[in-house]
Amino acid sequence: MKKTVGVVLSVLIALLLGELAARAFLWMPPLETDVGTPRQGLTADAVGDWVPNQHAIWENGRLEYPFFVHINGAGFRNLEELNPEAFRVLVLGDSQTFGLFVASHDIWTNVAEKRLRHKLGREIQLLNNGIPGSTITDHLAYLNEKGERLGPDTVILTVSSNDIVDLRRAELSIGSLRSEWIDRHDNVALRSLRWFLRHHSGLYVAALTLKEKFIAERHVREVEARGLTRVQADVGGDIRASDDLVKAYAAHVKDALARVRALGAEPVLFLLAAPWEPHMVQLRSVLGEIAATETVRLIDTGPAFAGVARDRATWYRDPEVDPDYTGDPHYNRFGNLVIGEYLAEMLAPLADAGMR
Repeated sequence: MKKTVGVVLSVLIALLLGELAARAFLWMPPLETDVGTPRQGLTADAVGDWVPNQHAIWENGRLEYPFFVHINGAGFRNLEELNPEAFRVLVLGDSQTFGLFVASHDIWTNVAEKRLRHKLGREIQLLNNGIPGSTITDHLAYLNEKGERLGPDTVILTVSSNDIVDLRRAELSIGSLRSEWIDRHDNVALRSLRWFLRHHSGLYVAALTLKEKFIAERHVREVEARGLTRVQADVGGDIRASDDLVKAYAAHVKDALARVRALGAEPVLFLLAAPWEPHMVQLRSVLGEIAATETVRLIDTGPAFAGVARDRATWYRDPEVDPDYTGDPHYNRFGNLVIGEYLAEMLAPLADAGMR
């Protein structure tokens, strides 16, 4: 009996010492810095890809950029619930579509929706199903799994600068982003416990940190073993994806367009292009060919950003105030405003025709 008690005490003391050591080396944010981080994950009964009915401040590990996120009851990043009478525009994309670091009121889908309602005098909803890190294969998976249940009138396939390169995920153990989320995030049984431990236990945070480190190292090894280079730079300085990735990407886009039309919806390709971003020459060429051969509308935001400096549309801090700030590639509130107003102008004729 004494031996058992001794073992138990030794384990408890070891855990206590481990917790103290972890807290000494790992900074722990106080509870009030995160008032209810929304969960990235899929729910089978939601039409959108987010866990429904979330209303919180999301810090996403970047405490200097907290932002308000509202996920409606259908699983979309929309302030309003689904309106059965509205002209329904489904918007698929990655973090630039989701509006990372931007409040739900200011994301470009919300801006465009408000402008279109005013311009057309009709009810219209732009349903934001942007998922950070997603690409065309994830959008195609959504259309196959949930598209018919939503019944959109128009589907916008949003293209960002890293969409082609992100296809490398299919060659690696991480696989499809949506599938990975289904496996890891759809189980909410221990949600409260995980959230509590993440904010109160240094050992738990240390374990998560090590796990993420090992996953990242495995990812690098898999990329190197398969000879998958991230990008290739040509003489002109434009960063380009490999030819195999470009061909795979084009094939997936065409499959997605066919699926949208099979749902009875009108597809639109929407290129979030700014002069300072890589891949633009290559992406414009690929999408231009697809638009011509598939007879699909292509909207390019390049003209919208003509004369707009990068720091005006993407930076979140004034470098004169914070000299250590190096910027962030995601569009800020002003960048989202530019995109939303331009999309509303370009989309109005198509939406107006679809409403008649």
